[in-house]
Amino acid sequence: MSRFVMHDLINDLALWAAGETCFRIDKKLDGNINANISYTNLRYISYVRDLCDGVKRFEGFYDAKLLRAFLPLALPNMAPSYLTYDVLRMVLKLPRLRALSLSGYQIFELPDTFGKLKHLRYLDLSDTEIETLPKSITTLYNLQTLLVENCYRLKKLCEDIGSLTRLRHLNNSNVPELEKMPLRIGNLTGLLTLPNFVVGKCSGSRLEELKNLKHIRERLCISGLENVNARIAMKADLNGKRDLNVIVLEWTSNTGDQRDAGEEKNVLDMLRPHQGLKELIISGYDGVYFPMWLEDPSFLNLALLTLENCYSCQILPSVGELPFLKHLVIKGMARIRSVGKGFYGYSEVSFPSLETLSFQDMERWEGWIPHENEEAKGFPHLRELSISRCSKLVGLLPKHLPSLEKLVIRSCEQLLLWKIFQDPAD
Repeated sequence: MSRFVMHDLINDLALWAAGETCFRIDKKLDGNINANISYTNLRYISYVRDLCDGVKRFEGFYDAKLLRAFLPLALPNMAPSYLTYDVLRMVLKLPRLRALSLSGYQIFELPDTFGKLKHLRYLDLSDTEIETLPKSITTLYNLQTLLVENCYRLKKLCEDIGSLTRLRHLNNSNVPELEKMPLRIGNLTGLLTLPNFVVGKCSGSRLEELKNLKHIRERLCISGLENVNARIAMKADLNGKRDLNVIVLEWTSNTGDQRDAGEEKNVLDMLRPHQGLKELIISGYDGVYFPMWLEDPSFLNLALLTLENCYSCQILPSVGELPFLKHLVIKGMARIRSVGKGFYGYSEVSFPSLETLSFQDMERWEGWIPHENEEAKGFPHLRELSISRCSKLVGLLPKHLPSLEKLVIRSCEQLLLWKIFQDPAD
């Protein structure tokens, strides 16, 4: 979380200007401080969370009928906090609330009275223990920001979110148990933030609802792609989302279901992103080959590429022609036996901008075949090379790495260190 420091004089001026409408509690409330608060005119309150915030700490809040913002704050490395249910019910009876944060409280369930906060614009439920959102949230027609980041128990958002047409930010980062997206999410045409889109097995929003979310920006992870076919993937119009810098395409590798490698190849074909993308991660893909678009040098901004746990892939894509690729991670590609000419591509200089290269968990990888004219073509700017847990790798690594500063080799039992850069002719 970003933090900013305000000069003491500016802080004093702001407090003077706010008068009785704004109150900040830096320390634990006691009777004397509480007595000095004019709840009748109070509009905004922020305070540092205590380990257990009960009714006594917020005595008098029933009179704060004009309160607009209720914002708890946390100290660095603070232990989990608890908010009593009585305090929560009291807060939810404040009819004019615009901003409400319960972030960091160990709350396991939410009352259905949220629907009474008709003026609410901002709701932060991050770092709580909730498993589902109350249905009444869908009646908060003025809501613009909904944060559920780091809610590790959360399985379901509200059933039908399509009525929240003013919603601009839905942050569901780090919510690993989320089963699906809610119905009619495609109605939120003004949505700017949506880090994770989960495709459910049977119900919930289908991937094609992404088509109308033209303005989402920065980062998008699409998970559950094993539940998608090529026709639906095409309708998602991923190529049209020009404001995205990072895209993660994720298949669940351990579903136990029989998966069609050909269909997964077709799905990935249809999920081609726009050419201005900066980072791409493909995880759990079960196709035998990668699509041709991944090798397209017209991806001029692509700086980071990660291919992980694509267990059925037999040939690495020719990504050596990506002109500004700086970081490449290849992990868990269990069927790759050789890295060779196809990996480099056919341009005059392969991997012209690559700075870090990492191979991990390549259990069948046996050999790295260098370029025929390696000195002219290979890795001119590579600074770091890491190879880990590649137990069958033997032979030599590329010997012409003029910019190499760091070499890491772990658990590669058959790779003899003294031979790594030795010329075969010697």
